Amino acid sequence: MQDKNDKSKISHWLVIFSLVFAGEMVFSLPFHVARFFRPTLLGAFNLTNSNFGDILSVYGIMAMLAYFPGGIIADKFPAGKLMAISLFATAIGGIYMIQIPGNIGLRSCK
Repeated sequence: MQDKNDKSKISHWLVIFSLVFAGEMVFSLPFHVARFFRPTLLGAFNLTNSNFGDILSVYGIMAMLAYFPGGIIADKFPAGKLMAISLFATAIGGIYMIQIPGNIGLRSCK
């Protein structure tokens, strides 16, 4: 029979695993998909490597700029709600990408 301390440790590790897994899901759409499926993405969106690099550069700049207010936002709202919003926004981004957006939606950096 497990005592209360063992159940607490299991619960603690489950929370940590869930946070790591959720964080990985948030980053996997922009980074892993582009890394592992680059030829497929280039063909599906009719992009060159230069076009794709330009798009990722704009993404990187926007992500960097978002870090500044991100610290303030992280201090004002509960982490669970922020993680849920991040996962929801990632899902919306994935659904948008499935639609194969055109020039305005994808190539705004041109």
